[in-house]
Amino acid sequence: MLRRTCRPQEGPLVHAARDDRSCDAQDSGLLTHAARDGAERVRRRLGRMKDSHRQQRGGSRKRKPDPLHLPMVVCLQDDAPILATNVNLSPHRDYHEEVVQALTAIGNPALGEAIREDRGSQLGHFGIRFPELRQRVTHGFSFYDLPEEQVLEVWDTLWRSSPYGDVLFAALEYYAPVVRKGVSPSLWPVIRHWSGRVDNWCHSDLLSGLYSRILERYPDEVFRSYRRGTQRTASG
Repeated sequence: MLRRTCRPQEGPLVHAARDDRSCDAQDSGLLTHAARDGAERVRRRLGRMKDSHRQQRGGSRKRKPDPLHLPMVVCLQDDAPILATNVNLSPHRDYHEEVVQALTAIGNPALGEAIREDRGSQLGHFGIRFPELRQRVTHGFSFYDLPEEQVLEVWDTLWRSSPYGDVLFAALEYYAPVVRKGVSPSLWPVIRHWSGRVDNWCHSDLLSGLYSRILERYPDEVFRSYRRGTQRTASG
């Protein structure tokens, strides 16, 4: 059993609520040496993106997020850049509202603001404990009745367009147990772009867990995308 827990130094606002904001991901089995090395490369890349986002914000951690003015983050892969906010939410707006309402009902606004400031995130946070978030995601939403490809399309749209960090966490928590059982070949072409909205360490940690599982199952596809993305970045 391989366990990863991300728990940075606590800020004064959340010292009394450290259990509420813990971000952990469970992985079963062992990665091969090649997969483990590749996963570390992914983690380092996401870490560099996180540092870059903080520098672009000038080190400020107390600015309140504006859902209408989200950071325009470009994720360079082996095809066209993806602008996180250039996503049409309309086809899945009802699903987004369903998820938001469900998460708001179990959240704590004061804790959510403390979490947002502690993580230096520009996304809104509802203040939800991870066990409660997992339970709600497992309980399900109406779009779970759709075929697998359409469920992925919904989560992808919500990931790339929602102004709420906890909606992104819900997508991560949905796929964490999925990839432990098996990885669909249709998953990587979609979520390889998700790194473009990572703006805090906890999203980075959980997304890296998904990438590690996909890397273990489809190393050639992942490394091919990584090499092309690196070449595109180097060429300017």
